[in-house]
Amino acid sequence: MGGKLTLIGYDIYTNNYTMRKVHSFKDWCKINEGGWSTTATQDTVLTPKLLKIADETTLRFEKDFNKYLKNVGLPEVDFIKPIGSGSWYEDDIINQPDKVYGDIDYMVSYPLLGISSEERKDEIETNKTYNSEMLKFVQTSNLPYIDEKETSGSSSPGVVRLMLKLEFEGKGVVVQVDIVVTFGPYEEWSIARYTPIRNVKGFVSGKIYKSLGDALGISIQERGVRAKFQGNVLAPWNKRAGVQEKAITMNFGTFLKDIADFFYKYEGGDGEGNLDAYLKMVPGLDGNKLSIEGMCKGIRALANTLEANGTFGNTLKYNNAQEFLNQFVRNYDTQMMEVYNAKKFEKAASPTAHAAVAKVRSLITEYVGKVKYLLK
Repeated sequence: MGGKLTLIGYDIYTNNYTMRKVHSFKDWCKINEGGWSTTATQDTVLTPKLLKIADETTLRFEKDFNKYLKNVGLPEVDFIKPIGSGSWYEDDIINQPDKVYGDIDYMVSYPLLGISSEERKDEIETNKTYNSEMLKFVQTSNLPYIDEKETSGSSSPGVVRLMLKLEFEGKGVVVQVDIVVTFGPYEEWSIARYTPIRNVKGFVSGKIYKSLGDALGISIQERGVRAKFQGNVLAPWNKRAGVQEKAITMNFGTFLKDIADFFYKYEGGDGEGNLDAYLKMVPGLDGNKLSIEGMCKGIRALANTLEANGTFGNTLKYNNAQEFLNQFVRNYDTQMMEVYNAKKFEKAASPTAHAAVAKVRSLITEYVGKVKYLLK
C-alpha cells in the first residue's frame, strides 16, 4: 500500500500523545511502511519513474513464476496492480515526478486450491502454498532482477517481499515489493480497501477501518466486512473457538449503510430502519476519492443511524452515538501512536531514513488531530 507500519493493539484510552513501546515484530510483517524490511532499501528514493520500472519488472516476474507453476502442476496467479499510494504512479510521473513512495504493495490474486472444505482454512493453506512456491522459485532460479538473499531474509511462508535489483539513472538500486494476497471474490473490495487517501500514507486510512471495526466488534479488512456468530448470537471478532464467520458486505460503495442494515436486522428490524440523511446520499466510500473529512462524515452518519435504530444499549454497549464515536477516536489515537513508536524506526541508519521517520511522525500527529476535531 505504500503505507504499512508496525501495529500491536489499541486499548489505551487517552487523549494525550503518549509514547508507547512496540513489543512485537509480528504485525509489522502485516503492515510495513517505507520498505524497511532490510537496510538495503533505506537509501532507495522510490520515485514514480522508478516505480514504473519496478512494476514492469514485477510483471516480468509474474510471467517467469507462472511458467514455474505450470511445471509443478499449480494454477497460475494474477499480479493485478500496484495498490496504495503507488496506484497513481502513472499520473504522478506527469504531475508529481518528484514524489517519493515507501515500498510497493502489489495486489496478487491466488486461485483457491480446495485444500480444505472450510473456506478460511482453504484461503490460509492456499496462501502458504503459493508463498512457499514463490520463495522456492526465487531461491532456485537465479533471477538476475531479484536479490535472492534479501528476499529470503525478509520473507516467510506468511508474507513475501520481493527485493528487486534494478538499474536506475546509472546506478543499481534495491526496491521492495510486498505481495498483498487476495482471492477472486475479494478482488474489487481489496483494491478499494487498500487505496489510500491521495498523497497520504496508507496506514492513515487503514487505521480508520481497523478502528471502526474494533468499535463495532466486527472486521473491516481485506475480506470485506465480516462478523462472527456463535450459533445465532453475534460474537466478538476476536473470539476464536466455536464461532462461524459471516460476510456482511463486500461492496465498498455501500458498506457503511450495509453495516447499519446488518445491526438493524440482527435485532429484528424490518426494512431499512432510520437512516441518517447523509448515509442515504453516501452509503459507503469511493476508494479513488477518499478524504479524512468524508470518512469521518460517513462514520458519524453511521453512528447517528445506529442510535436512531436503538442498536446502542442493546447489541452495542454504548449509550449514544457520541460515546461510540469517542471509542472510535480512542482506538484510532492508540493505533496511530503505536505506529509513531514503531520499533522498526530504530533501524533508521542514514539521514534519508531519519528524515522519513520524522515525516511519518508528523503525519500521524496531523491526522490524529484531524480525526479528534472532526468527531468531537
